[in-house]
Amino acid sequence: MRYAMPNARIMIHQPQGGCGGHVEDVRRQVNEAVQARHKIDQMYATFTGQPLEKVQQYTERSFLIHFRGKQLGSCFNRTTKCQ
Repeated sequence: MRYAMPNARIMIHQPQGGCGGHVEDVRRQVNEAVQARHKIDQMYATFTGQPLEKVQQYTERSFLIHFRGKQLGSCFNRTTKCQ
């Protein structure tokens, strides 16, 4: 179970990485990152019961406040004290 303070913002973001070198090396790294993102989005969709398109929308570049995370089923409970 995840907890968030009332004013917390939660970011669920895309995989991040860096690469350089020859074009083919960069292309391989990009393909790997795209596959990883798709797999992670599918897992979030499965765990939250949300459609894949909605998960992709929220993982694009969104911050979620605690009640939005709860609505999306991402296991965030509100707390008012540090544990």
